[in-house]
Amino acid sequence: MHKKSEYRQAMEGILWRLCAACPWRDLSDFFNLWNTIYRRFLLWSRKGILMR
Repeated sequence: MHKKSEYRQAMEGILWRLCAACPWRDLSDFFNLWNTIYRRFLLWSRKGILMR
């Protein structure tokens, strides 16, 4: 998978999780492994990427 599409899929997983208000472990496999999405969320949050 291309890096750009991985980032987009991660962002969609983060947004879906926030809108659904579900635990990270309940994230659909469609978005990739839940812990991969969670790690990206933490990294992007700490770097301020999500606020931009």
